[in-house]
Amino acid sequence: MNKAIYTIAALLLMGATSLKAQSTIELQPDGDKLRLSAVVNGVAVRAFYTEEAWNVSLSPTTFLFLAENGYLSYSDVKGNATLRIGGKDVPAMTLVIKTLRIGDMIFRDQPAALIRTQSAPMLIGPSAFSEFGSVELDGETLRVGYDNAPEIADAAKSPVDSLKTLAQTLLEDEKYGESADVFAELDKDGYLNMFTSCQYCLTLALAERYEDNISRSKQWLDKYSGLSAVSDYWIYDSMGNSAYELERYEEADGYYAKAFKTQCNLYNTSEESIANGEFHDEALGKTLFMRSKAQGRLKNLRKSEHWCLLAAKLGYAPAIEFCEKYGITR
Repeated sequence: MNKAIYTIAALLLMGATSLKAQSTIELQPDGDKLRLSAVVNGVAVRAFYTEEAWNVSLSPTTFLFLAENGYLSYSDVKGNATLRIGGKDVPAMTLVIKTLRIGDMIFRDQPAALIRTQSAPMLIGPSAFSEFGSVELDGETLRVGYDNAPEIADAAKSPVDSLKTLAQTLLEDEKYGESADVFAELDKDGYLNMFTSCQYCLTLALAERYEDNISRSKQWLDKYSGLSAVSDYWIYDSMGNSAYELERYEEADGYYAKAFKTQCNLYNTSEESIANGEFHDEALGKTLFMRSKAQGRLKNLRKSEHWCLLAAKLGYAPAIEFCEKYGITR
């Protein structure tokens, strides 16, 4: 493996920060939300900080993705609960995350909730930091005081673990090309499993290496297809996006079709149920909106309107806006 990359990983990740009086987390604007980096049982997860959130909560898609890849277990689910969020009673399932890392803070046996109606991958509220001390949000900076002598992370790891963390950190920082290069080093030496291989494929698409994404994704499907429905969905969706960017619209439509079928099978839903407003999923709505655009490029206007309307029914805002603007109805 490339020694220079090992050196970079070591420089970025070594050392402890236990003498700090507080932790400062820079949040990243993402639409109307503030994004931060969270690591659940060793896996980087896209998360958002909001003062309206209950402690820590996960969406079903994120839970399934982690569970299918062995990073959460169904035994971690402890029971049912009704939470008071934003002035409303919300049904949820309670679970425990063995290790949650945010910045240099480590949360052990962190209580969390699985909320069916949640579209964001992971939400973290100020109450999650209560074991550490005071919490202050200053614009896009979150400051957590260490009033209660919390555990601070020591980032000393094996070289391979350090590289995996580095790849995920670069991905969270939207340095997609650099992240893809680190994943490529790990891939070359056979250090990627099903989950990290999936991350590598998705990172190639984000780095706009579209041909590489399609090629590597096909290899992933040959090895792992059928083992994780959530992973299959994201792989097909990224292949569709890559083919669309390469202006191969028939190919893109085929990948979107497979992504749609995978997600419908996962949630036991159908076109009819979606059309009747019985199922909502913004991620799937985005997939169908892209499929609508691909059909539009192919001059199949009836099909384009059909998929756009279903995307709107799923709750995807750009599709809703498009249907309202052009009067697309049932």
